[in-house]
Amino acid sequence: MIKSFFNSILFFLFVINISALEAKVLIITHSYNRPDFIEIQDKTFKKFLSDDYEFVVFNDAPKDEMCQQIQEMCTNLDIRCIRIPQSIHTAPYLTRERNDDLQNPGIRCANVVQYSLDVLGFDHDGIVMIIDADMFLIQPFNITEYLKDFQLAGVPQKRQHVNYIWNGLVFFNMNTLEDKTSIDFNCLKVEGVGVDVGGGLFHYFASHPLLRFNSIGNEYINEWTDLSARQKKHAVVELLYHMQP
Repeated sequence: MIKSFFNSILFFLFVINISALEAKVLIITHSYNRPDFIEIQDKTFKKFLSDDYEFVVFNDAPKDEMCQQIQEMCTNLDIRCIRIPQSIHTAPYLTRERNDDLQNPGIRCANVVQYSLDVLGFDHDGIVMIIDADMFLIQPFNITEYLKDFQLAGVPQKRQHVNYIWNGLVFFNMNTLEDKTSIDFNCLKVEGVGVDVGGGLFHYFASHPLLRFNSIGNEYINEWTDLSARQKKHAVVELLYHMQP
């Protein structure tokens, strides 16, 4: 009886231990060129993040030579690298219109973001962060602390009445998000309005009005939709400086 009791306790502690190991933050980036950026991101995460985390690179290089360079960089840095099958760019991976150009950069981007969530992100036990490959931390930051009261955080986007979030920096609490596999980063037409990557999230927000969402940057950026992609990335780096309590 006593032995059984202690075995139960040991099993319980083992389960708690495993849960703690799995609860680390998962950081996902998508790389199709510039393998040197992977090293910069890796160094800045190590320098500035106080979370227990795993950094994973999804390799979307369209050509074999660049694919190999990205893989070698990840191997040298001991970073997990997942090859994105290029078949998702030659046959529709997400819902498409008949005449859509499957090689359009926006469509390719939507595919890789969604693929990384489908094969890894949605199944993660804890927080997932998606960050563009050319964004780098410049300030100490704790992701877990930042997201503790929220289920989702991101930079707002808007096209007419269609609200969604930018794909370049997103935080998900996969343990508390409802219907998380319905999260859709597609770029398409929503209620007749053309949207870019992430526009499909309009439907997720509409279906979850009680979602605990942290809007990054509203107090710093008034006209986000008027900024260029380069300006957005510069602005978000500045926002990271201010986000920490």
